[in-house]
This record gives sequence, structure tokens and C-alpha cells, in this order.
Amino acid sequence: FSLPLFLYFKDSKKKVERSQSYVSIGFKRVWGTLTHLKNYRNLSLFLLAFFFYIEGVNTVIFFSGNYASTTLGFSDTELLIFFLTVQTTAIAGSVVFGIIADSIGQKKAIIITLFMWLVTIALAFFVYDKTWFYAVGLLAGASMGSCQSTSRSLMTKLIPKDRKTEFFGFYSFFGKSSAVLGPITFGLVSYLTGNQRIAIISIAFFFLVGLAILTKVKDPELANENVTVG
Repeated sequence: FSLPLFLYFKDSKKKVERSQSYVSIGFKRVWGTLTHLKNYRNLSLFLLAFFFYIEGVNTVIFFSGNYASTTLGFSDTELLIFFLTVQTTAIAGSVVFGIIADSIGQKKAIIITLFMWLVTIALAFFVYDKTWFYAVGLLAGASMGSCQSTSRSLMTKLIPKDRKTEFFGFYSFFGKSSAVLGPITFGLVSYLTGNQRIAIISIAFFFLVGLAILTKVKDPELANENVTVG
């Protein structure tokens, strides 16, 4: 499905002085981005918020199968149905929240998805019935797809146009490096308490921290409206 994009989409070319190698130019630009990241306070806050809440997302995704089989006794067939349910609603969530984000803005849409994640975790903690856990999977899938797609959309609006490639590299780095603290937290709490329900509820910490930081991020659309009005 991705082949048409690579075959027919024309990438814009940018002239670069050949006095230096592309590797050298790349390292210098990345270092320059790191040096001047403090000048992009709004973007820095978003990346920090993204690091925390995507930590929670990745951890829930990573341990959902183990939680379902160990705590709720799901069979392999039931797990397959569960993950198909999650993936289906993830696609639907991306589409629906794309429309919602266009209406109310990406930041508000992300905040809604983070509250959805908190509800998902709370339900996972209290649910003992397999049937109800499928409902938890529906909500988790919708939250997962919408959170990831809307975050990328907001990131696009926050970064400078001439530094999109570099900053999206940092965005990807934050997303990959975030899959560390959450699993460690889940595993440690599960080991110390002997209860995966307490472990899953502990992941709410990452969503709450990410949510708190995200509220400090200035909505780029509102900023543009203020500039226009002024």
C-alpha cells in the first residue's frame, strides 16, 4: 500500500553546498538543532509531554497481551480476536479524531485521548470479565490510533518549516526511547506487589504527567488567530 507514495510522490530537492559531506552536514544540523532547541520552548514542552504520554501508550500496548492472558486467562484465540478488535478501532479512531482535531484543534483532541487512556486503564483495573475486557480493547484501540495520528499532526504545526526533517527525527527518537521507563515501571510494580492490576494502574502516572505538561503547550492555531486579530 505504500508503494504508490514512493513511486509517484515527488520529493522537493534542496541545494546543498558540496564542500562538505552529507554526513558532516547532517551532524552539524542536528547539533545546531540541539543547541537552539531552547529557543523553541513550545516545541520542547510538547516533545517532553509526548515522551511521557507515549510512554504510557507503548507500555499498555506492550503488556496488554500478557495482562489479558495472565490476569484474565485469555486463550490464544481470544487474544487474536482481542488484538484484531484493537487494530480495527485504532483505524476508526484515527479517522474520527482527525475530523475532531480539524474542528477543535490538535491539542484539545490529544487531551481528550489522554483522558480516554486514563479511563481505559481504570476499566482494565476493575474489569474481571473477559467480555468487558473486549470493550476495554475497543476504547484502547480508539485511543491509540487517535493519540498517535493527532500527535504527529500537532508536531507538524509546531516545527519550523525549514527544520521539519531534523525535528521529526527527534520526535521519532522520543517515541522510541519512551519504551523504557514504562515497561520497567510495570515490571517492577508487578514484581513487588505480585499484582498486575496495580501495575497497570501505575502507568496512569505517565499519562497524568504528559497531560500536565501538554496543558502548558500553546496551541499554534490560537497563536495564529491572535496574530491575525492583532
